[in-house]
Amino acid sequence: MLKFLHIADVHLDTSFYAKNEVLRIKLRDGIRNAFSNAVDLCINEKVNALLIAGDLFDNDKLSFRTEQFLINEFNRLKENGIRVFYATGNHDPGDLSYRANSIKWPDNVYIFKEDKIEIIEVKNYDNNLEYKIISCGHKTNNEGRNLVKKFPYKEGEIPHIGLLHTMVNNSKEAEKHGKYLPCSKEDLKAKGYDYWALGHIHKAQKVCEEKNIYYPGNIQGRNPREIGKKGGILVTIDQNNSIATEFKALSMIQWYTLNIQGIENIKNYSELKEYIINKIENFIEKNRLINRKLILRIELEGRAYLKSELEVKENIEEIALELALNLDLMDLEIKSDNLLSNLDIEEYREGDHVLSLVLELLENLEKNEELLNRLIDTHLIKKGIRRKEKKTNYIKQLLSGLDEAAVSYMIGDKYED
Repeated sequence: MLKFLHIADVHLDTSFYAKNEVLRIKLRDGIRNAFSNAVDLCINEKVNALLIAGDLFDNDKLSFRTEQFLINEFNRLKENGIRVFYATGNHDPGDLSYRANSIKWPDNVYIFKEDKIEIIEVKNYDNNLEYKIISCGHKTNNEGRNLVKKFPYKEGEIPHIGLLHTMVNNSKEAEKHGKYLPCSKEDLKAKGYDYWALGHIHKAQKVCEEKNIYYPGNIQGRNPREIGKKGGILVTIDQNNSIATEFKALSMIQWYTLNIQGIENIKNYSELKEYIINKIENFIEKNRLINRKLILRIELEGRAYLKSELEVKENIEEIALELALNLDLMDLEIKSDNLLSNLDIEEYREGDHVLSLVLELLENLEKNEELLNRLIDTHLIKKGIRRKEKKTNYIKQLLSGLDEAAVSYMIGDKYED
C-alpha cells in the first residue's frame, strides 16, 4: 500500500502588508502552524511521502526563522522514514539566484527545480520498485511553456504520481492566477498516471471526474477571497491500484465573507451593532467556527437609512473594531460599497420632470445593446480589458446604481429641507 499527503501553495513568509502588525504576525505564524500540522498528519498516518506542488515560499525573501523551521520539520519526517518530494513553482523557482536553493536540506528531501522532466523510482527495503514520481520544476518565475506534453506515458502497473505546479485551463478560479506552465486536463489525462498532485490554483478541487487529478488549494487562506477550510489531500493507493482521497484541514485560521441585508429601518448605532452581532453569532454557530481563529469580512448590502454614515471611513473602522472585540474575532472588516439609500426610485420614474427623463435614459442605456457597443469603443474602458464580453460587463457595472445616485443627488438626502 502507498500513502502520501499532497499539499501546495504554502507561501511561507507571505508579507500580509495590508494588515496591522499584530495580525501579520498571527497570519505568518498560522502558515507555519499549518505546515507543522501537515507534518504531524504525515507521521500519524505513517505516510510514505509528503508531496509539495510548488510555492512553498512566497518569494526570495526567506527568513532565517523559516529556514530553520523547515529544516526541523523535514528532519521530523526523516526520523519517521518519510520522504519529501517538492517541485518548485513560480514564487519559489529553482534558479540558483534564489537563496532557498543554496540551503542544505535534509537528505530525505528531493527538489525538482529544473525545467526538465525527472523520474524518481522509489524502492522498498527489499529493493523492489514501489512507485514512481514524475515531475519538473519552475526554473524561473515566468515559465510559460506547456511542459506536460514532454512527460512520459505510464508504463506497467507500478503507481505513477505526477507532481507539478501548473495552471490547468478551465479549472475553477484559473482566471485568478497567472498562466504559468499552462496545460489542459486532456494533457494530464493522456499520460495515464494514477494521480496528479498539482499546485498553483488556490481552490481545492478535482480537476477531472474520470481521473485523479487534484489541486489541494493553499494551506491557509491569505485574503477574504480564499474562504473556508484549507489543507491537503491524503491519498491511499492499495495493492490493486485502487485510490482513495480525503481532504484534511490543516489550518486553524479561516477566512469567511458574510453578506448582511435588512438594515433599511435601522436608525441608530446601537440597533445596527446588535443586528450585525446577531447575524455573525448565527453564522459562527451554523458553521461551527472558532471565533478567535476567524477572519471575517462583512459586506453590507441593500437599502440603508444610515447609508451616508456607513460611507464614512471612521465610522466603519469604529464598528469593525468594537464588533471584533465583542465577538473575540481574530479580525473583522466591513464593506459598505453596495449600500443603497432609502429613496424609492420608482416614485420618480413617472411625471413631467427632468428626473424622470434621466431615469428613462439610464434604463434605456442598460437595455440598449447598440448604445452599449458604442460605449465599449470609447477610451474610458479600464485598461487590460480586451474581450468584448468583459468590456460589456464592465460598462454594466459602471451603470449599476447610477439611477439611485441620480435620485439621491437631485432630491437630496434625509438631512436636507
